[in-house]
Amino acid sequence: MGGMDRSRDPRRIAPYLQDESRWSGGRAEEVVWPECLDDVCDIVASAAAGGSALTISGGGTGVTGGRIPSGGAVLATERLSHLGPVRNLPPDRGALRVGVGVSLQQIQEHVEGSGFFYPPDPTERSAFIGGTLATNASGARSYHYGATRSWVSSLTVVLCDGEILQLERGRVLARDGVFECETQRGGKRRFPAPDWSLPATSKYASGYYGERKMDLIDLLIGSEGTLAVIVEAELRLAPVPEEIVSGVLLFDEESDAFAMIDDLRENGAVRPISLEYFDERALDLMRAQAPFLSERTRAGLLFEQCSSSRDVDSLNDEWLRLAERYRADGASWFAVDAADRRRIRDFRHALPSTVNQRLSRRGVRKFSTDSAVPWEVFPEMLRRSRERLEKAKLEYVAFGHVGDAHLHFNILPRDASEQAAAAEAQHEVAKIACSLGGVMSAEHGIGKIKRKTLAALTQPETLARMREIKTAFDPGWILGPGTLFAP
Repeated sequence: MGGMDRSRDPRRIAPYLQDESRWSGGRAEEVVWPECLDDVCDIVASAAAGGSALTISGGGTGVTGGRIPSGGAVLATERLSHLGPVRNLPPDRGALRVGVGVSLQQIQEHVEGSGFFYPPDPTERSAFIGGTLATNASGARSYHYGATRSWVSSLTVVLCDGEILQLERGRVLARDGVFECETQRGGKRRFPAPDWSLPATSKYASGYYGERKMDLIDLLIGSEGTLAVIVEAELRLAPVPEEIVSGVLLFDEESDAFAMIDDLRENGAVRPISLEYFDERALDLMRAQAPFLSERTRAGLLFEQCSSSRDVDSLNDEWLRLAERYRADGASWFAVDAADRRRIRDFRHALPSTVNQRLSRRGVRKFSTDSAVPWEVFPEMLRRSRERLEKAKLEYVAFGHVGDAHLHFNILPRDASEQAAAAEAQHEVAKIACSLGGVMSAEHGIGKIKRKTLAALTQPETLARMREIKTAFDPGWILGPGTLFAP
């Protein structure tokens, strides 16, 4: 490891003690920047031998404090930035091998012109692919394309003893409650597999993933850097749609927006790839940047749908009919070209930025929920969550992936004195979702901020099995100390 870049300089360590969660209290003695797989093996083996904590750091866009270290060393991944060639796979898909330090933006730029794209679409394009693997990130287009897990065909992983696993999807499946696999050097490994059933939601990022006869790849994705170090991944790519039909629909009555969503979920002719919701409070926050919003607007829906060039006009007509049927406001707008589509996406991404700017001026951090529930109980979850937040007299906005019955309440403390109440309300909203058969975290993970909520809302036997899995992969509990579980 002599030639590897590493530093104990507090000025070089400081950037790794924060992320978008604004969680404070991070500390580290050293940062190490591996540039290849062998470097990672050396770092991990050395940490394990010395019983030293090791936190894996991505691009810093996470919102739950997962990359913020609690002592020991930081393994910074930005130099693991290999981008392989785009490969065409029959009948109509592509593949791309990448290092975990590559950003989503770099991936999309790299594949441009190939006829393919990478579908998972988290809000922050500067996120590293490693961070999205760590949390099974999803985003707006998951309504059609699913989350990250659906788009990974292989992983290169370093275990806590420095051994390498080359995992191909379908090769290492759980049998009789155990994963059996072989390292690159021929060593045999056995790990306990999850034995719990997941809630009936389309998304899950609330601790380790589990299903019958599951793939080891799917356990490592979403494990938040606590089981092993993912170094490379092969991603599946989808064909670029010929056309994208998209628009922003505005409603004077929220009930009309939800009636339209019910229709869309049953309507075979209209199948959006994304369906995003904004409540009245969120729209109020954006009025300065969106002058087309009227004072009467109470709810908004943003949609995108793939289309062939042949069908684009008829599809636009169908959306217009739906807008008229459900009394969408005349200020609603549809994209007619690529520039319009970019403006619509910018509108979607403007809300989190506006929230963060407001909180930065106040000198406080936001408390964000990430819950998803089965669709049939979504109205109940929304009603009860609002009642809880309004009873506490907290400022908040609600928005998110309504097609997946997955909503974010961003709770905005007015000053430091409201932070304890905001934290309690965040926990209570997650508790409401779980009581309705949902999940406390659907796409952002647990990190350090939500580990107490995970412990409180997870069945004790499930939590015990998660800790057993953690111990089997990481006997010294050196990886990601404080993430998912109390140290």
